[in-house]
Amino acid sequence: MAFDGDWPGVFIRGDNAYGYITTLKGFLELHPSTEGESILESNCRHAIKELIGLLHSSNVSPRDLSIPYLRLPVQRMKDFVDAKA
Repeated sequence: MAFDGDWPGVFIRGDNAYGYITTLKGFLELHPSTEGESILESNCRHAIKELIGLLHSSNVSPRDLSIPYLRLPVQRMKDFVDAKA
């Protein structure tokens, strides 16, 4: 979407945003911060956390709207990722 010649923006529906939030949080859990990680890794982790916050701002309900089946325990998510590799 673009308004009056401004830069185009992106619209993400709130329910879709929650799917992305869950996936990004899962990624951060699977790839925790490590001592000695590169500046690039640290910057990427920070950007992902900012994106999670931005996506979370689409939640207009005081309750948690996350999709339960996407909230896999970390081990099950690792098994899923390993099976796809």
